[in-house]
Amino acid sequence: MTGAQVRPAGDGDAEQLGLIHVRSWQGAYQGLMPQDFLDQLDPASRAQGWRSVLRAGDDQASVLVAAGEAGVSGFVSFGPSRDPDADPKRTGEVFAIYVLPGAWSTGQGRLLMAAAASRSPRFATGAR
Repeated sequence: MTGAQVRPAGDGDAEQLGLIHVRSWQGAYQGLMPQDFLDQLDPASRAQGWRSVLRAGDDQASVLVAAGEAGVSGFVSFGPSRDPDADPKRTGEVFAIYVLPGAWSTGQGRLLMAAAASRSPRFATGAR
């Protein structure tokens, strides 16, 4: 299992979130998606999107990061369900969960999912 700790993401994490997002896609989808598409993914562009999310301060959505001695290596974004037929007060949704390929199989994904579940009554109670 990982030695990473989970904490809320801050504005200073946006660059790393962008990098994790892109490197995860490039690792997971290699051979499954056109390589030229994967090669053109831009961590800086993704970072700008994450910066906007973090600055919005949406009290309905949260972003947590897994951070260890080497820095931030994974994140989870979650909040109320966006499904039109779901009650957002009872049903939660994981919007994104990514870990750097070098940290795959270390338990960080499970750690992030458990942290998201523990911070959301919608997940922790198993409401659907």
